[in-house]
Amino acid sequence: IPAGQTSQTFAAAASVVTATYTGSLIAAYAGSQRVASITVQPGPGIQGFTLTPSSVTGGASSTGRVTLTKPAPAGGTNVNLSDSSAAVTIKSSVKIPAGASEIAFLVSTIPVSTSLNANISASIPGEARGTVLNVKTAALSSVSVTPVQVVGGGSSTGTIVLNSLAAGAGAVVNLTDNRAAVAVPGTVTV
Repeated sequence: IPAGQTSQTFAAAASVVTATYTGSLIAAYAGSQRVASITVQPGPGIQGFTLTPSSVTGGASSTGRVTLTKPAPAGGTNVNLSDSSAAVTIKSSVKIPAGASEIAFLVSTIPVSTSLNANISASIPGEARGTVLNVKTAALSSVSVTPVQVVGGGSSTGTIVLNSLAAGAGAVVNLTDNRAAVAVPGTVTV
């Protein structure tokens, strides 16, 4: 205690506990002792961790949601986030405000040339949960020709549509025709 003072404050940092802990702080000075009790309560745990939807086409997004077992204490609860794939982007952490018990966050993806499963993790002190986001390649949505009727020797324009953005160098779509009267290229890159 500084000279001329009768008291001094100090920090008593609580460790992460999984059960209620009651302990004593003992102060000793000049041959006397005083005891103060302190109780440390466990913080909230993770009740649930979900992604909606849990499967997306690359370029689409999903919503992650972390739910706590009880409302976040004063100061809130920080949730650290991580993923296992360069095709997925999430914030490194989100904070559940004091009194709230859940938070949602955006999980963005980029187009992929091969479908993959990305591991997404959420953790708070003392606990971690994980789930999987399936990121799929773009799929063929439609093929059409305009006009649909042509005179021999004429031509028509074909259009190929994917259900999402093509990845990387593009999506190579194979084409064939079932009649000798129509010639199409063997492949088209979208």
